[in-house]
Amino acid sequence: MKTSEIRANTKHILFLFTFITFNFFTQTKSNNCTGDIKINTQHDLDILENCNFYSGTIDISETTLTRVIIPHIKTLHGSFNIKNNTKLVEISAFALKSTTNFISVGNLNLTTVSLPKLRITTKSFEIENAPLLKILLFPRGLLEARNFRVKRTGINEIIGLNVVAMNTLELLNNINLDRVSLPKLHSVNLIRIYKNGKSDFTFEAHNLAALGESLFQNIDTLSLPLLKRASSSLTFTENTITRLSIPNLDQILGSLTITLNPQLESISFPSLNHIGGNLMIDNNPRLWIIDQLNELKKVDNKIQLGGNFSKILFKSLKKFLGDLFIQTSTTEITCADFFYLREGGVIVINNVKCEFKVELPDDEHRHEYLIIENDHLWSPFARISNAEISQK
Repeated sequence: MKTSEIRANTKHILFLFTFITFNFFTQTKSNNCTGDIKINTQHDLDILENCNFYSGTIDISETTLTRVIIPHIKTLHGSFNIKNNTKLVEISAFALKSTTNFISVGNLNLTTVSLPKLRITTKSFEIENAPLLKILLFPRGLLEARNFRVKRTGINEIIGLNVVAMNTLELLNNINLDRVSLPKLHSVNLIRIYKNGKSDFTFEAHNLAALGESLFQNIDTLSLPLLKRASSSLTFTENTITRLSIPNLDQILGSLTITLNPQLESISFPSLNHIGGNLMIDNNPRLWIIDQLNELKKVDNKIQLGGNFSKILFKSLKKFLGDLFIQTSTTEITCADFFYLREGGVIVINNVKCEFKVELPDDEHRHEYLIIENDHLWSPFARISNAEISQK
């Protein structure tokens, strides 16, 4: 080959290398997009067309868009904020695998959320105020969501929620949601579940071992067979369950409150040995017997029991540090029935009070016992002062 031909070929190769390199870096630049962006029009959405990776906040709020289609973004290091779009009916992010936050609030006409590849939400996944939305589906399985909130929607199914650990789980006021199963959930710091479904909501977390502060309300079936430890208070109120059983729970570091459950006939905590706050079992009209707390040895504060009790028995109780307050509509229990606590060496720091033939409050006065207002739970314990409890 002649020298001139070699030079020509070399120039051609260098040109091709330069062209390919230029195209690679140009494509890389177009695929990696940064900066916060406010979407107002379809033209603004089109700006995201060539983005595969995005760093920043994508804010779609108070627009007249009917559909938000984001076809190519795979990873978002930031937030999707989609709020108060009165005409919006669809949110689709077909390639999205990971995001920091996905928040949809106040999109009242939203009927479709399509996230076929989403597996990771490192901070929060939230859908709120979407009464026309019927299903929330994670086909690949949502594996990570630090906070998961679904509130005031029309959702009847949540499928593919495979998170192992959560900080917060909130399912509130979803009128068509009859069942939620979290087969892989092992721990959660805060659970609030209430006013879901029309009458027979089922919550299952068969591998849940540890949880924090929890409110369970308006539940017909509850399954927590492996729950071992609660690091804060547990409240079960206004449920339609007939039997409340958590067989492996051995410690509650906060209070245990079971109140206003009209169908409840039995409770069973056969492994529970320590309650770090109050024990309150009150106004469950079909609960006649409390005798399935056989391993309970210590209650760090008050014990308050109110109802139609014919039998109350604590076989292992050795110490509680507050008042003992018992109200029952029957005459089958007397204060003398609890003398065995003292005879057995139980330490009672304050006072004991028993009242008999006491009428349970009717529905009109239930608010005097427990109020749930603006997503906050108000405990009835604050209503019982030392001045109201006298020695008998």
